[in-house]
Amino acid sequence: MPPAEIDAALAAVGLADRARDRATEFSRGMKQRLALATALLGNPRLLVLDEPTDGLDPIGTVEIRKLLKRLRDGGATVFLSSHLLHEVEATCDRVAVLDGGKLRAVGSVGELKGTGAWRSSSSASWRRAARDGLASERARGRALPTPPPAI
Repeated sequence: MPPAEIDAALAAVGLADRARDRATEFSRGMKQRLALATALLGNPRLLVLDEPTDGLDPIGTVEIRKLLKRLRDGGATVFLSSHLLHEVEATCDRVAVLDGGKLRAVGSVGELKGTGAWRSSSSASWRRAARDGLASERARGRALPTPPPAI
């Protein structure tokens, strides 16, 4: 890996000045940033991230959200896993709802928020939101992804 690419990834997540420090001395938020920098190596067109702002302070959260949007605007696809609805709302433009390992809904944040179940933590409400979101996708003629067969 070229050192310039490593430096660019560290700079992208705000760790350029800590490049020579031991990661064992990093705070939880800094380790989260380092993990994201690692994911950026090789300029991937697809990023799969689980709770990428977990452990970050409010300023760090905003910085990482901006980075993810820049990556998206640059043509990368960012899959973000989160159970924090405010994080999904602030970061995502399309949402897939999984419930019990099954795809329940696909749509924009606005479409799913329009179901009235967006802020509810009730499984029944999410099921209603999922049903409404699936109906919306089907009405548009969009094909939904076929889940892989169970093993």
